[in-house]
Amino acid sequence: MKPHRAGEAITVASPDATQHDVPAGPSAFAALPRLDALLQPAADEVIKAAAVVDGQRLLSVGAGPLPLLAARRGAVVTAVDASQALLARRREEARDAGIPVTWSLTRPRSLAFEEATYEASASAFDAMVSRRATRMAAEMFRVTRPGGMVVIAVWEPNEFTLEAAELLAAHRGGDVTDTQPSAGLVLDVLAPHFAALADDFHQRSIPLTLPVDSAAQLLEDLLLPGGPLALANRFMEPGNRQACAAEVFRIARGHGSHFAGSWATALRCRVLSGRRPVT
Repeated sequence: MKPHRAGEAITVASPDATQHDVPAGPSAFAALPRLDALLQPAADEVIKAAAVVDGQRLLSVGAGPLPLLAARRGAVVTAVDASQALLARRREEARDAGIPVTWSLTRPRSLAFEEATYEASASAFDAMVSRRATRMAAEMFRVTRPGGMVVIAVWEPNEFTLEAAELLAAHRGGDVTDTQPSAGLVLDVLAPHFAALADDFHQRSIPLTLPVDSAAQLLEDLLLPGGPLALANRFMEPGNRQACAAEVFRIARGHGSHFAGSWATALRCRVLSGRRPVT
């Protein structure tokens, strides 16, 4: 692959890439720094589990904070995402920071790369918005070289996220699994599937802290791509957002804690890691 300038996009899109772009407007981008701050401890743990070293070819499935963090540590990073708008935003951030990353618009469950292309593959929370998380994991193992690390971080359900998901589901007359799939799908299905694919399988639970500054801000943070309730965003109607925000804010305060003059609620994620078998 030819050398590329900092932040330059070299798109290797799936044939129907334009059909699965995820909209992301300016209001969503305004909250990205907050979400990045929330996800960074998990992204750091993912990078640690992936054993990132200088010059390592790393595939990042998802355009959260992970690609830039890994590139800063010397990895040669290719990042894929299904949102063209988010990729454009991240490409701009990488260019401004002088960090070289290759960005690609493609489906996480159908990666447009040959087998054994990368020395490691990693994803921080992209499985939460993938319709086929197990297929995404299988693709990550496929494109990783034998003996290379594959690492995926997903949200763990807790009392706060489950209660908030039930509230959002009630507002749309749906089922809680539509808005919080981690409760019965992602961890329960993905973890054993991942373990069956991997050698030297490990999993670790990581605590995270979500600031509770205002009702509207809290709801937007939860609904962002990669956030704990990301799938609920597609079901939210403008008329319901204000009422939902007030109720979610109340729930967060009920499960949260007050310190240093501000409120925060505890979240947890699970980091799954293992090597692609050599034989």
